[in-house]
Amino acid sequence: MTCSRMCVLGVLLTLGPTVAAQPAPKPAPKPAKAAAPAKSAPAAKSTVAPTAKVAPAAKVVAVPAGKQAPAGKTAPPALAKPSAPVAAPYPAGLVEPRVRSVRSQAALSGPTPHPAKVDEVVSPGHVLSTQAQSAAELSFADGTRAQLGENSELSLYGVAPPLPAPLKGKPVKPAPFRPGTTTLLRGELTLTTPAPPAAPAKVAPPAKGAKPAPVVKPAAAKTPVTALLATPMGKVTAAPNSTVRVSVEPTGVTRVAVYGGSAQLLAPGKAKPVAISAGSGLRIDSVKAPAKPVQPLPAAPSVAGVQQLSFSTGEPVAVAGTFAAAAGTAAPAGFRMQVARDAGFEKIVTDTRLPGSESKLVPQPVAAGDSYIRVSALSTDGLEGPASAPVRVRVARVTVVPGSEGRRAAVSIEGKDLFCSLDGGPMSAVADPLPLSPARDHSLQCATVAQNPRPEESAQLAISAAQSGPLSARVEPGAVTFNATEGQRPVTLVLSDAVGTPVTGATVTAQGQGGLQVSDVRETATPGSYLATVKWPAGQTGHSLQYRINDVETYESRLPDAQPAQPAAQAAAKEDTPAGPSAKRVAFEIAAMPVTAIDTERLVFGVGGALDLGVRVRLGYGALAVALRPQYEFYQSAPSVTHAVGAGLPITFRIRKDVDADLVPYIGVLPQIVADYSFLAQDGMRRSDGEWRVGFGLGGFGGSEFRFKYGAVFVEAGYRHMLLRSVPETLPSLNSIFANVGLRLTF
Repeated sequence: MTCSRMCVLGVLLTLGPTVAAQPAPKPAPKPAKAAAPAKSAPAAKSTVAPTAKVAPAAKVVAVPAGKQAPAGKTAPPALAKPSAPVAAPYPAGLVEPRVRSVRSQAALSGPTPHPAKVDEVVSPGHVLSTQAQSAAELSFADGTRAQLGENSELSLYGVAPPLPAPLKGKPVKPAPFRPGTTTLLRGELTLTTPAPPAAPAKVAPPAKGAKPAPVVKPAAAKTPVTALLATPMGKVTAAPNSTVRVSVEPTGVTRVAVYGGSAQLLAPGKAKPVAISAGSGLRIDSVKAPAKPVQPLPAAPSVAGVQQLSFSTGEPVAVAGTFAAAAGTAAPAGFRMQVARDAGFEKIVTDTRLPGSESKLVPQPVAAGDSYIRVSALSTDGLEGPASAPVRVRVARVTVVPGSEGRRAAVSIEGKDLFCSLDGGPMSAVADPLPLSPARDHSLQCATVAQNPRPEESAQLAISAAQSGPLSARVEPGAVTFNATEGQRPVTLVLSDAVGTPVTGATVTAQGQGGLQVSDVRETATPGSYLATVKWPAGQTGHSLQYRINDVETYESRLPDAQPAQPAAQAAAKEDTPAGPSAKRVAFEIAAMPVTAIDTERLVFGVGGALDLGVRVRLGYGALAVALRPQYEFYQSAPSVTHAVGAGLPITFRIRKDVDADLVPYIGVLPQIVADYSFLAQDGMRRSDGEWRVGFGLGGFGGSEFRFKYGAVFVEAGYRHMLLRSVPETLPSLNSIFANVGLRLTF
């Protein structure tokens, strides 16, 4: 039985430097001996790009101040101007790789495992690994770039030998590391090699008799850029100026796809190298069998109907767009879709593989910001073709900033290089929020181009009137005129925004209250002014107007009362009468009164006080009043003492058309809840413990008001009968007649 795959992998990992100056690989030379301290070691050949030999460094000798250093020697650093410290040369003269970018989880495992960091130099013997939805990129000193995909492992210049077990607690010396082949252990790697250096320009010979030009020593040739990468199934050599993708499955199956330039696969054993040109690839499944024939890569898919600009209010949004196999080609086995935040796809957000039946370009909602999407096709052998041209998808976040005192509402659009218009206005570049007219619907349109945008290059958003901010409104009543039956006046509504700018073009309707008739509202020549004419029957008062603006906001204002002019005789008579407040439809009342009562069963006399807090509503005839009456009563007569507190709800009806006349009679009912505390006493001394009782009282009363300018003095009398209360004959029954004289104020 031949050597297993692991045996082959071990052999590959222990190979010497694997890149030669020629396209075909050569046997690796032995490692260079350690150089003298005064000279730098000659550069060894790189696994990514071979390195030209470096001339020995000039010797450094001490030179006294004011003297010149001998030829071929340099002055020591102590005599030169201070400069930044020079980094130590990369070990073994290999081409130095640095971590160019890291996405999500990438780590370097080796003698000292740790997470990979950007701009970190990767030492030989380390393994760069990535997790799911992760990636990393290396840049080599010769210009080569290596992009490592997710779930991948790449050993740099071989794997460092493990530390031997300590012997009786003594520290052990690690085995020396010998550079080997850079190997893709699993996963995917895209290798990009730079173009070869340009040939030096020829110098024309000098003319006859002319002084020959000084001889300038040509610069040393740059490092060749042929790169070689080992896999469990062989070695892949990338020519200069090439782009090659190599993938290795956990089983060792290897795929090679060339997108630019050319490459060569050398399988183990005596197999001949297989040349792979641009636009083709191959697959090799086993070291025991030859690679499958080179086949063309699937063509880049076509992308159509992509909505390049969308609006978001904060949440991710669905973006339209489809893709399909290139026209005239067979349906691929599958697709690969990558979404990145940059056009160079260095900040990849999503990297997924989709079935061949999938056609939706953006299968999931997209967050605010710019996203770039590309799609590539996969053949039945798993070879990935070139990707489609990146498509930019922009989701602009739109925020409606509410208005406040001194500030208008505005709409803010987050995004660069956008051109927007409001309500069909001209498109212009957006830098600051766009102000909104209050209480009005708006239409926002933005595009990625300034003129004639296509539908996929633009987006629209409707802003409701409720979002566009409040209005400032005031009413200006005009002069009043009367005829025999009615009065009328013009009323102007003035509208402005939060900063005082008049609001024009608003839709305003008005409705009268209290019998007021209102004409249609029209906008006047004065910006922000809306005029209506109101009419009412002569002598009627208590009018108000209710406006509705743009069918969104409402505003109500009371109009001052007006009465027709009276004859001179009536006016003179009225001058002798003190002016009182006009009868309001609704008025608040506060009253205070002493209370006197006689218990009708025990013939006990009681005194106390009460307070009314209520409201009066004027009717077509008279008025209805409801109040809350807290009340206190005190009964002291041998052989008992009683303290009673109650809460009543007097409901009265004022029996007069003009409830603000000089004399207004009224009647009412008085339901009450009464709690009393009673005890026996003799000669002022308590003879028994006190006891609380609660009862419900119901009674009626009548009275009259004697009105003055801001209120009235009233007198009332009534009867109260207690229910659900029983007491001994020694205590008051609280069934009583009462009389009150008090003062009532009207507001």
